[in-house]
Amino acid sequence: MSVTDNRYVRSILLLLLLLAIVAVYKPGLNGPFVLDDATNIPQTSIDHLTLESISRVATDNTSGIFGRPIPVATFALNHYFGDGTPYAFKLTNIVIHIANTILVFIFAHLLLKIASKEFRQTYRHTIFASSLLISAFWALHPYQVSTVLYSVQRMTMLMTSFSILAIICYLNARIEYSKSRRSFTLYTISTLVFAVLACLSKENGVLTILYIGIVELLIRKNKTYFNKTKTENHLSIGFLALIGLGISAGLAYFTLNLESLLSSYQIRDFTLSQRLATEGNVLVQYLKNILIPNISNMNLYWDDYPISSFSSATFLKSASILLAFLAMVILLRNSVPLFTFGVFFYFLSHTLESTIIPLELAFEHRNYIGTIGISIAVVSILSHLLHKTDFKTLRTSCAVLVLALLSFQTYSRSMEWSDDLILNSLAVENNPNSERAKLSLAISLLNRSKLTEAVNLFESASRANTYDAHTHLHLIQFKAYGGVFNQDEFENILELLKTRPVTNDVVTILDDMLTN
Repeated sequence: MSVTDNRYVRSILLLLLLLAIVAVYKPGLNGPFVLDDATNIPQTSIDHLTLESISRVATDNTSGIFGRPIPVATFALNHYFGDGTPYAFKLTNIVIHIANTILVFIFAHLLLKIASKEFRQTYRHTIFASSLLISAFWALHPYQVSTVLYSVQRMTMLMTSFSILAIICYLNARIEYSKSRRSFTLYTISTLVFAVLACLSKENGVLTILYIGIVELLIRKNKTYFNKTKTENHLSIGFLALIGLGISAGLAYFTLNLESLLSSYQIRDFTLSQRLATEGNVLVQYLKNILIPNISNMNLYWDDYPISSFSSATFLKSASILLAFLAMVILLRNSVPLFTFGVFFYFLSHTLESTIIPLELAFEHRNYIGTIGISIAVVSILSHLLHKTDFKTLRTSCAVLVLALLSFQTYSRSMEWSDDLILNSLAVENNPNSERAKLSLAISLLNRSKLTEAVNLFESASRANTYDAHTHLHLIQFKAYGGVFNQDEFENILELLKTRPVTNDVVTILDDMLTN
């Protein structure tokens, strides 16, 4: 009998994981608002705690297709019960991350228990340990810092919460089908409710239907669990048909609105083909940072990411890596189906933000839910390779060492995020071509009354970005704080605004300049 078969030991191990999360993220509680926190969070403030005021704030938000009312309502509550400083928002995010860790554990435990032949039969005593390792790898990974401590990304976090809850309910519905039709019905309804709530947190919630689809395919593949009785087969086919109907509806929506969706390319400095080619490189970069984490390669600011083309050497290299990855998935689909499941889960999580929609090219927080898939894939492949090894102590030691290294990096990164000057100085050092990093550092310097250094930083940036209206507007703005006005710079920016795309960043700074 494994030591983890003891319920008391299991509870202690889970508690230690949750305490570890608190420990590694605690330094970041005193960190600043970053990027679009400043444009999304202040406007959610309420003076009176009433259903009307919360509803007004929640429904006024115009982000995404569905408005994201659920996370916006929680921002309003943070304002009311807090003082509007970042601390309360970040603390709430950490609490949500802890809750999500528990949900990931439950999801992994159910998945290993009912959807994988090898875990059910060969290593049935390791289901708890593997589930704990999956959730720990996910929760303690330093890549999650730029979601958890990035206050507005509560939208991503709550979307993940409800998506995983929907999958958990779906798995329970499949379990209860042959036991209790009442429970089956309740779990099925709950699946739909949580899927809708995921969409109301962030539009990526629509991908929940895809996650459930590959869960069902995994269940069908496991002959030990899926008995293939006529009734159960009809149920499975019915679920897959409904999932297919949902996918068809989504494709129809994109087809009917394709022109308006693609119209935003007018304000981007890349084309559709360039975006698709570049996203291949971005995905490889994401995977490298997840599988070989190094916080010096992680950054909040990705605006300097090089644009690629289908004929470039970088794209060909990335395409080769992704194809090799796909070949590995196909090769192991029967022997290690959970590896295949995890990889597909990860790539499905990027089908909205890393394909044709003209969003910005990259952000680390786009990996928050997808990293669950990579965690499942990593643990399943290692379990497959090491299950015949007799050195249990060695396996345990390796797992502890990996988690310790991840925790150390996450703690170090949280320390960086605890101070805006440190965060932005490191960002400029690691990404010297990032205009956003320079802007953020200049603001940090300005807040410390270092106006000359701030202006010098943006004069350097404006010389490097001759045709970038956003950079030049900030230069004018910073000089204005010191009472300096240059007519030539003013005429130059007027010409840029006439000839260059007016991006969201340009609109934001013009509004800020007008207000002040």
